[in-house]
Amino acid sequence: MGLREFLIPEERKFFNHLEKEVAIVKVGAQMLVNLSQEYDKLDQYAQKLDNIEHECDCEVHEITAMLNTTFITPIDREDIQSLATEIDDVMDIMDAITRRLLIFKITDKCPKYFPENAELILKSVIEMEKAVKGLKNPTKTKNMQKHCIRINEYENEGDHMLAKAVGELFDGDDVKYILKVKEIYDLLEFCTDKCEEVANHLQEISGKNA
Repeated sequence: MGLREFLIPEERKFFNHLEKEVAIVKVGAQMLVNLSQEYDKLDQYAQKLDNIEHECDCEVHEITAMLNTTFITPIDREDIQSLATEIDDVMDIMDAITRRLLIFKITDKCPKYFPENAELILKSVIEMEKAVKGLKNPTKTKNMQKHCIRINEYENEGDHMLAKAVGELFDGDDVKYILKVKEIYDLLEFCTDKCEEVANHLQEISGKNA
């Protein structure tokens, strides 16, 4: 063990907390997929996602508290705080989606493109988890880049899916339903945007610490 590690043995716990946070988000993304397959249990899944969102918030608070009491961090403290917040944003949006479904009373039938979008979010979060794990070893930048590129591809796919979904939606006649479901589709696409934001930040951090 080197002098630096001896003096600050707790610093790498930041990576563990970030990994734990993104693992929580992955559970949330899986819940969103499960909801699309068991839509009659919307109330139950909404409560589960709300609980997971609170769990994610607690992890962010823990990271913030650690930053306030740690003199030296493994990467810039601003990057750690921003990354924790951005990952949390992904979970916040998923929670917001189920809340909107209940508020708008879209309870009888799952919106047509909801399942595909939920799968896309889960794929993005899985890649995000792999990329976050790469923070511990900044020398393996190519591996992290690979996962970040995949997230970008999923985000592009989400853009195309949104255009298709909204186009079909506006072929209908129920204006209220159209506006409600459009907001749901917008939030689903926004979630993949946020995943890309995390990926972009990870690439910046990787470049600074390579």
